[in-house]
Order: sequence, then structure tokens, then C-alpha cells
Amino acid sequence: MNLRARWDYATRHPTWSALIAGLLLSAIVYTIGAVAGYFKSLPELTADSAQWLTAPLRIERWAYLALYGAVIGVTLWALATRRHTARLAAQLDEAKQKPKLSPLLSYREDTFEGIRWRWRYAYDRVDTPDDLKAYCPDCDLELAPHFLGRFATGFVCRDCEKEMAVIHHPDDPTLYDRIKNLITRELRRKAAQA
Repeated sequence: MNLRARWDYATRHPTWSALIAGLLLSAIVYTIGAVAGYFKSLPELTADSAQWLTAPLRIERWAYLALYGAVIGVTLWALATRRHTARLAAQLDEAKQKPKLSPLLSYREDTFEGIRWRWRYAYDRVDTPDDLKAYCPDCDLELAPHFLGRFATGFVCRDCEKEMAVIHHPDDPTLYDRIKNLITRELRRKAAQA
């Protein structure tokens, strides 16, 4: 990996970029303290004025405190950012992974009494078909029921212009209860095979 690729990786990675920022901030604080210390220790300008280059450096305590405070602060920030980033990444992974649904939940369409029926499940429960709709088996147009009496319902396709079925349901209060009972029976059969 070349130097440019390493620099790109370090600046994109939150922990490394925080450490780099901390080091730069520490270097700036140290430089400010060092420059202030140099100017305080400058002797009077004389013929021997070049000796200040070899004189020992005296740095004030505030410069050390600022330097160490910056390093500790940036390090803690980097660790917190890394932990927060890892937590967010884990939450995103959980959100992307949908829970495994029962194979029976894929059973959402079947033909009963000569009509194609489609439904969904209430709260993703297999035992409760909901939002039951009838469709033409030929053109797949949604069919509207017309009631022919107390225990009979007919379906006419407006696109095919023919009556698709007349369903008698004397044992069930409504047609939809009849179809739900047929769906439930089929679900029990499929569950027994699984």
C-alpha cells in the first residue's frame, strides 16, 4: 500500500482521523507554548545574542496541561466516535437483515371456487388471512362481488364480460368467511407437509 492510499484510509477511518487531528492539535499547542517560552527566555540583544539558541527551553505548565488535555480529549473523542460508529453499523446490519419468515407466509394466493384469491396476513400471522380480494383467473382484473341472495354471491368480470362464478356459502355467514375457512384448511395441510 503506497503512502497516498494509507493517508486516504487514515483520513476516512474515524479513529485514525481523530488521532491525526489530536496529534495536529497537540503539535499546534506545543508549538505555541514553545514559541511563547522562547520569547520569554530571549536575552537582551548583545553581541552574545546567539546563545539563546543553545539555552535550555523552559515551557510553562499551562502549555503542558493544554497539550495533555488536548491529547486526552481527542483520544476519548476518537474512542467514543469509534464505539458510536460501530453501534450504528451494527444497527444498520440488523435493519438490512429481515427476519426469516415462515414459508407459509409466502402462501398469499390460491384459486377457490373458480376464482383467484389474494390476501395478506394480519400482523404477519399465518393463521389470520386479511384483506381478501378476488381476481379474474383469465385477465387478472379485480372482481367485485354481487350478492344473489342470502347464501349466494356471484362474480362477473367486466373485462371478459362473463360471469366467473357463483359461490354458495350456506354454512358460513359471508362469502369471505367461506374463503377464509378454505385458506385456513389449506394452511393446515401445508403445515402438516412441512
